[in-house]
Amino acid sequence: MNKLLAILIVSIMALPAMAMVSAASPIPIVDNVSVTMPSNVYTGQSFTVYVNNSVGFSNYTTQAFFSGENLTGFSPTSTFENYGGSNPSASFSVTAPLAAQTIYIAVITSALYHGQYVNYSHTFAINVYNPITLRATITNSQAFAINNVVVSFVLNGNLYGTRTVNLSADSSQVVTLELLSSELGTGSYTLTVSVSNPLIKVNGGTQSSSVTFYNGTPPNYDWIYYVAAGVFIFMVILVLGSGRRPNRPSNPKWRR
Repeated sequence: MNKLLAILIVSIMALPAMAMVSAASPIPIVDNVSVTMPSNVYTGQSFTVYVNNSVGFSNYTTQAFFSGENLTGFSPTSTFENYGGSNPSASFSVTAPLAAQTIYIAVITSALYHGQYVNYSHTFAINVYNPITLRATITNSQAFAINNVVVSFVLNGNLYGTRTVNLSADSSQVVTLELLSSELGTGSYTLTVSVSNPLIKVNGGTQSSSVTFYNGTPPNYDWIYYVAAGVFIFMVILVLGSGRRPNRPSNPKWRR
């Protein structure tokens, strides 16, 4: 009985100590950071990277580091740094390099929460492609200016994008629209460019103009010509063979 009582007393005395250790242990903090940026861009394209940290912290700091095989034409030219104070959000503008490649952007953030800094870091890959440029010449042959002309670019019957232009009297303007080659599958496409004003002409023709192009490496149909040549040679052989008379054996001469 005395031993049991002693064990109970020791256990009761140990409870506050255990509670104190538990209260002194660090509280896990998760800094939920969301980073938004495109995964595919074309050479020379400008885009924005958005970084949003968890709310309720302080001393927000955002850094971004960049790398790639050839960063010619890339912007920013140095490490991006933003000291946001109590603002959990940050953004920075990026211009893709002029060479097709894969670039990498490492985003690192930190924030202060109850005297403890929490951090986040992640590296993002962005594919840089050479663009496909769709272009058309828009002509205003009138003696007065025409503004707010909507130029529509349609690929295989689907509207891909529009441009709005202003044309002065008796003038022409080249309108372009860039798209990623990765957005189109390999194959044939029909581009139709049309304008919203019937007084405006496209490529010197009417209110719309169409052209067909092939994205990727066109298939090689040379084998068709080889097959045709083989069939022709075979037919020639048959014709020549049909013109020959077969050699028939002569009747034997019998001796008397």
